[in-house]
Amino acid sequence: MGIKKISLLALTSMIVVSIDNVRNLPSIAIYGDQIFELYLILGFCFFIPCGLATMMFALSYPNDQGGVYDWVAKAFGYRVGFIAIWLQWIENVVWFPSIVSFIVAALAYIIGFSVSPLNLTILVPLVFWVCTWLNLKGIALTAKISEFCTLFGLLLPMVVLIAFAGYWLQTDNPVYNQHVFSGLFHFHGFRQLDYSAIGMMALSLAGIEITAVHILNIHQPQRTYPLAIIIAMIIIVSTLILGSLSILVLIPIKEINFVDSILQIFNHFLMHFKLQAFEPVCALFIMLGSLGGLTNWIIAPIRGLLVSANDGFLPSSLRKVNDQLMPSHLLVIQAIIVTILSFSFLVFDTVNQSYWLLTIVPAGLYLMMYALMFAAYLKLYLKKALHQFQWSILNHLFALINLIGLVFCLFACTTILMPPELVFGSMIKQTYVIGILTTVLLAFIPAFIFIYYHANARS
Repeated sequence: MGIKKISLLALTSMIVVSIDNVRNLPSIAIYGDQIFELYLILGFCFFIPCGLATMMFALSYPNDQGGVYDWVAKAFGYRVGFIAIWLQWIENVVWFPSIVSFIVAALAYIIGFSVSPLNLTILVPLVFWVCTWLNLKGIALTAKISEFCTLFGLLLPMVVLIAFAGYWLQTDNPVYNQHVFSGLFHFHGFRQLDYSAIGMMALSLAGIEITAVHILNIHQPQRTYPLAIIIAMIIIVSTLILGSLSILVLIPIKEINFVDSILQIFNHFLMHFKLQAFEPVCALFIMLGSLGGLTNWIIAPIRGLLVSANDGFLPSSLRKVNDQLMPSHLLVIQAIIVTILSFSFLVFDTVNQSYWLLTIVPAGLYLMMYALMFAAYLKLYLKKALHQFQWSILNHLFALINLIGLVFCLFACTTILMPPELVFGSMIKQTYVIGILTTVLLAFIPAFIFIYYHANARS
């Protein structure tokens, strides 16, 4: 039976819903009047290079289904390619509990229970296992889910949030964080910026490359893929900036909660217009947005990891696929690891701290992967092994942009070691740094074990 091709709308939806989400807004909003400036830096130094590199790789190697694994392997060999795809996969595994915690918070508003560490520990794995089961049903189903969730679970809540903030500004209602808006377009200077934001903001823009693993399933990929990337990038940056600022209009910055602030705003919105009866519906829409992104993130990196498994980097038992060509054993193992990681909600002092750590560690791992991807682009560019434009100046310009991306990623990797004071208060910095470095090291160790296993298997 033939696999149904992914359309421009479906692909754009998959990209947008994989990256953009209202759940990202509270953790960005805490940076106040630096948001616009930081996103300007992130946009030019990270997001645009990511989009251009992904587009060029997909155009140059449309038959590669391994994504960053194949791209990096072409430049530096398959062992380095495996490290790249491992980083992309493991950062998702560590990050999954935080995205699912947002879904659980929305579910709490619908059903009516508290968002306690114990409830998160129980319900996060349950939701993740349900989404894993959906992915086992095949890519056609997840593409449809992404389309639906992008419209109703992402764009609609985002538009309502921004519109409500706009309405609030036009009335006599109190506007919070006035100091933020008065200094919004004031240039702080590089020494004054809070660089602890870089990792979190980079993660809010990361993931544009994951849909490249679906390249063979895309209708007219050489036309559809670049167009989808351009449209998605415009939507993502615009909504993240406006959405973050909207939160600052409606909530004092020190009262922002990473997990349920968005839901509190919508509750406030409905109460203002005496529409409290629609609160469960609103929470359902918000939950759909995160569910759409989650279903896509669960499968995309694993499809790349499966390609490396078929090259011998993982045991043969992990190469099994079901009748929908989904890597069933890898999906189950991923769900088991997420279940174990969900116990971290019982360890930290606050939900904000656990949410931050389960997000900033993946940010560091992902930035390392992007550094490898940009380095691979530059090496293949020097070898003239990438798609060549008729105008050579475009080829040189794209290489320069990727060099900027590489330098930025190396710098950004150091910023994940900076704890935000608003979240961690007076915590000893050394404790934070040791915890981050230890977790990153533990995430790396299995990759080197599998590379050793691969070398012995081939010898």
